Amino acid sequence: MQHLSTAITWFLGHCTVHRKLSPHTLKAYKHDLSHFSIFAIGTGKDISTASVNRPLVHRRLASMTEAKPRKTRRRLATLKSMLSSLERHVTPGSNPLAGFRSEIKVGTSLPRTVARTTVKSLLRSARQSNGKQPTATNRTVRDTALIEVLFSTGMRVSEVVAVNVGHIDMDRLTIQVHGKGNRERQSPIVCDALREALDYIPVPIFELSRGRLLRECMTNTISQHWQTKNARKKANPAGVPQGGSVPLEEAA
Repeated sequence: MQHLSTAITWFLGHCTVHRKLSPHTLKAYKHDLSHFSIFAIGTGKDISTASVNRPLVHRRLASMTEAKPRKTRRRLATLKSMLSSLERHVTPGSNPLAGFRSEIKVGTSLPRTVARTTVKSLLRSARQSNGKQPTATNRTVRDTALIEVLFSTGMRVSEVVAVNVGHIDMDRLTIQVHGKGNRERQSPIVCDALREALDYIPVPIFELSRGRLLRECMTNTISQHWQTKNARKKANPAGVPQGGSVPLEEAA
């Protein structure tokens, strides 16, 4: 693996096939490595992996003057991960960043919180119906289930979108959550909205063992982007601060 671009392509494929990383992590890795590749190559041709050494990395870190400390450390960690994988699987003993430590300091900050009155307003706003038609009722049930599941379980929006009806155990009152890195965990059901959403599914649950829960409450497809936009739409009337929005799991 002589060239940097070839090494990056191999590493992303290795993370996809063998490490089973999530699409979001792969996208971040690709973004970070592409920035390093642009800096290393400059206006010339592709460089060899042997040219990636500590002086080059030091120059790269020095050039990131406008980047925040967390971003700088993350991009360095991505590069180190790629070189470590190359050393383990391709060219043993050829990691120039072995033992390399960053001196970039990352400050600490207090966790953000949401006032209890704001949380109550958010939960009430989700239950406000916009009509008496069956479609409007189903939409209200779906939106309420989304907000209350996010708040009561601390699940990510992407995790709620991925919940299948078969992941819900009503006997044990648990949800099987598939998180980042294909990790699985059990989360308790502590809200009534999810039970109401199950009641509105038009066909028996056993026939929808692979169907998306919140999608089956309505006929249209639901995406992660739509879920996030809808949650923010409900948060605006409730006074939940935007602009660096506070995740609901931090309010729980």
